[in-house]
Amino acid sequence: MGTAGLVIGALLGILLVGLGGISFPVIDKIIHDEVIKSVILYKNSTVGYKNWADLPGGMYIEFCFFHLNNSAEVLAGGKPVLIEKGPYSYRYFKPKLNISYDHEDGTVMYSNFPTYIFDPETSNGDPSDIITTLNVPLMSIAEQLKYENPLYQEIVLTLLARIEKEDIFLEITINDLLWGYLDNMLKLVHDFDKTLVPDPHFGFMYNRNHTPGSTYEVYSGEKDAMLIANVKSFNGMDQLQWWTTPEANAINGSDGTYNHPFWSEHREEYLFSSDACRSVIMKFERHTRIKGIPTMKFSIPSFALQSGKTYPPNAGFCIPDSDHCLPDGLLNISQCQGGAPAIMSLPHFLFVDDDVRAKVDGLYPDAEKHNAFINVEPYTGASLEGALRMQFNIWMEKFVDASQMKNLPTLPFPVMWVNQHGTVNSDSADTIKAKLITPIFITNIAKWCLIGLGGAILIIVLSVAVFRKLKRKAPTKSVNGVTTSINSNGQTTEVPSDETRPLLS
Repeated sequence: MGTAGLVIGALLGILLVGLGGISFPVIDKIIHDEVIKSVILYKNSTVGYKNWADLPGGMYIEFCFFHLNNSAEVLAGGKPVLIEKGPYSYRYFKPKLNISYDHEDGTVMYSNFPTYIFDPETSNGDPSDIITTLNVPLMSIAEQLKYENPLYQEIVLTLLARIEKEDIFLEITINDLLWGYLDNMLKLVHDFDKTLVPDPHFGFMYNRNHTPGSTYEVYSGEKDAMLIANVKSFNGMDQLQWWTTPEANAINGSDGTYNHPFWSEHREEYLFSSDACRSVIMKFERHTRIKGIPTMKFSIPSFALQSGKTYPPNAGFCIPDSDHCLPDGLLNISQCQGGAPAIMSLPHFLFVDDDVRAKVDGLYPDAEKHNAFINVEPYTGASLEGALRMQFNIWMEKFVDASQMKNLPTLPFPVMWVNQHGTVNSDSADTIKAKLITPIFITNIAKWCLIGLGGAILIIVLSVAVFRKLKRKAPTKSVNGVTTSINSNGQTTEVPSDETRPLLS
């Protein structure tokens, strides 16, 4: 290789290394732009829109109920002993309907139309199963009695005086508890004054199957990609109305099924849950893989549900004021549940104050089984796996005006917990791999290959140059007074050494 060849090789190596270095921001920008194009909520024009409008494969929702095993002891003031029953699993479909855009505001509005179909294969039990649990309508009436006018109080007190022990804890089917039944106590009040009790039926999911759901307004990403799917308003409210500070009433984050792109383990995220009546912070937990796709797991940290007294930023969730904060892990959601004495927590009292947990036997909190989480593909923000979990408790306390209720212990009584979960199906996972993971992998390899090839050429050129320079030095050696030199052509010449050479020559 001549001098010109070395120069050309060096220039080529420098060029390749330079191209490799320059390609990092260029390729990153290309990936960034392509990701945004794929996830932005343009109607019928992106893969992201289709997945957002109707989740492929749907989801599952599991209901686990707590059977009370010692109702007589609890009536006398004893500690409840609970046995978990279920899960009772339903396929859950929630297509978005009535979709309309406000391009000037960069938002899209829609309503849900949820459908639930019982799935015996993933269930442990049948909806016809009978359990013993707290009479939720009775507790609700007793709670509301504190705030009603004297006439209502007189009527309800008369009704409460007639209740029997078996009325406080009901033997009832799972199906009735979920989807509704005609409650005798509610019917008595309803028949007297329909304004006091508009509907005498009760069920945790009453009128929520095959019926229009809530209305949401979310950001489409047209103005800011980092706001994609974040909720702007819920049922016409830009701010919630149930809490005592603007921070607590703020609507932050998405519903968790579709998210903004470019997630980072160093950034906190928010999840808005209409059932929990608030937004909840999510923090990075660990790196994971779902069906071969690298993901990041985010979950609810323990401080998110701490009492306002323990964690002052949560004081806005104490109602009616900060002097009425519940213990750690409990959230009073009565104001957004029609006045029912509903207390929300994570399942099995996960992160709940130890003193509260000690009031019940049969709960075994486990963060892996009971905390809410999402596994997110960090480039697109796609939720490849997630579980929204929460437990519904009813505030139970003694009621001295009803003889059968005067000895009840005071505690949030666990009735059921819900696990709404889903995992990306294999077809969608393959699409993500083919259209995102593989191209990103190839481009990253290409960037380093350019740098590696250019570096290799530079090393070769440098090696050749050093070798040629060493050859030009013509090394010598002396044997028996004769010095042998090697010229650049590899020929040897013998010359007498200084000790034997004549003084005059």
